[in-house]
Amino acid sequence: MISYCITAVLVLKTCRIVYKCKNFHINMNILFIGLFIQWFEAFLAKILVIPYQVGFLKIEDSKTVYISWWTSEIDEMIHVSNFFTILPLFLPGLLIWHYVYSMFIGVACVSIERRLRKNTKDTHWNGITVFCALYQFSICILDGKQSYSVYHCRLVLNPLLICTVAIFSVPSWKKEFIRWLPMVRKLRNEHVLNQNVLNHEDETKEYFQQLKNAWL
Repeated sequence: MISYCITAVLVLKTCRIVYKCKNFHINMNILFIGLFIQWFEAFLAKILVIPYQVGFLKIEDSKTVYISWWTSEIDEMIHVSNFFTILPLFLPGLLIWHYVYSMFIGVACVSIERRLRKNTKDTHWNGITVFCALYQFSICILDGKQSYSVYHCRLVLNPLLICTVAIFSVPSWKKEFIRWLPMVRKLRNEHVLNQNVLNHEDETKEYFQQLKNAWL
């Protein structure tokens, strides 16, 4: 849950940076915020599924706690006699898949639009497009037979990577994000303070040097 909270803070901060900086047209900014904020669909889906994973809620009074929700063994499958008993699980599925397809289609559309825009001078969107595509396909290929929990964590925690890449791809977003980090802000303030002190020392030395030259 700590990682989910960190991800939520990063998503909200990313949306705030996009809204505050306004580097693009208002429609593009709304599209960016909409894509990032949809992560909460995946988070809500995870919250709704957790009671079934920990055994607080059960399907058909089954004594087995199901974590991965997938098995090829017929003996391990739950026999569902009434469709409405598993209906609450359809909402998390709908939310998570809506988020997945929104990210696939949304990121692709934004990247293509940026690439085809003739009056733009930045070419970093090409790298972002390739990176996001390779990242998504690598998850599908490399997961293989790994557990559902591993796949779901990669799916839900992907804003840690996507938001970071998006922020550092736009200079003003990057500057605003770095300014927000507590440790970086402290180091920057110390650097400015030391620089000011050094400047005062240089000015004093320059003054006495000029005074010395005047007496020669």
